[in-house]
Amino acid sequence: MDAAGNLYGDTHSGGGTPGGDKGGTVFTLAPPEAGETTWTETILQYWNDQSSSGPTGPLTMWNGTLYGVFDGYEGPGEMFTLTPSGANWTYKEIWDAQPYGDLGNSVTVGPFGNLYYTTWVGYGPARKRVPGTPTVGLYRLAPDQNIKSPKPILVSSGPVITPILLLDTKTIYAYVEGSDTGSSCSTGCGSVVQIVPSGPRQWTTNTIWNFTGGADGGLPLGSLIKGKHGVLFGSTSVGGASGLGTVFSLTPPEAGQTAWTETTLWSFSGTDGSNPSNTLLRDSTGALYGSAVSGGSAGCGLVFRLAPPPAGQTTWTESTLYTFLGNSAKDGCNPVGQLVADAAGTLYGDTAQGGKPQNYGVVYSLTGTGFAAYTNPH
Repeated sequence: MDAAGNLYGDTHSGGGTPGGDKGGTVFTLAPPEAGETTWTETILQYWNDQSSSGPTGPLTMWNGTLYGVFDGYEGPGEMFTLTPSGANWTYKEIWDAQPYGDLGNSVTVGPFGNLYYTTWVGYGPARKRVPGTPTVGLYRLAPDQNIKSPKPILVSSGPVITPILLLDTKTIYAYVEGSDTGSSCSTGCGSVVQIVPSGPRQWTTNTIWNFTGGADGGLPLGSLIKGKHGVLFGSTSVGGASGLGTVFSLTPPEAGQTAWTETTLWSFSGTDGSNPSNTLLRDSTGALYGSAVSGGSAGCGLVFRLAPPPAGQTTWTESTLYTFLGNSAKDGCNPVGQLVADAAGTLYGDTAQGGKPQNYGVVYSLTGTGFAAYTNPH
């Protein structure tokens, strides 16, 4: 969302010209004019040829420019920007993943305009394909850097590092995803890594938590977010008391210690949602908001709120803000997009399915959720 309240997003399919392959879109939704109720959608970019198969993840906006990536239908994919130019937007391909490996599903803009992204599979530090297990690269691309020769921050033999990163001016936090798929994980349940600069073009990676797939959860998705005093918050798509995912916190070590403390704040049981797969949203009171892609009374997922415990207590309180009913209400099904909030505390998100008249997903708003927006004291 920009300062004017316009929403920006992408679709993995649809769009294109008649007869095209309809390889996805980037769109914007402008809020209604005064006295009106209808939002206005504009397609900023579409793909309709065999070189792509659609944008793959959340967009990032920095200084008014949108950054994103899309899959390669027959190749490794590309990174792009969309920049406003009067009433139009200018599309530019800024990096082709070839020959460094297949791109992850988003790009993050960090301090000083540096871009952070990952390659999912394929190539090692010598830019040669590694036989056997795939190699994953984590890269930083400076605005004035030669985009033909990016330098990896980290090269790993896998499993993959999520391309959505939590950044401050010195430290990168990221998930290393688990290697298992399905509703549980027996090996490779994922971990959280901290990457810090240790010298010119040198980085040190520390694993601060390895998920077990048990009470602490497993297979984290989305991104970490940062709370007060360096505490990190995130969610896992499986594990917990019922095996249906968790919301957790990671507290930094005490002075003189090295171990982080993991706390499971909530374990999903199905009726309260299951399998959260995106980034949480935190308000000014410390409450956490998110969506579960499935579960609820209709199995179509829901939006939830986790309120922090009162002073002197330790138990968080979960409440369901909205349950999607899918076909019976045409209100959407399977919320997968990250929530955003405006200054009034209205939440916005999207679903992968459902809606009228077809089943291609919706963009929705939720009011009366209790979201306390941040205010600028200046």
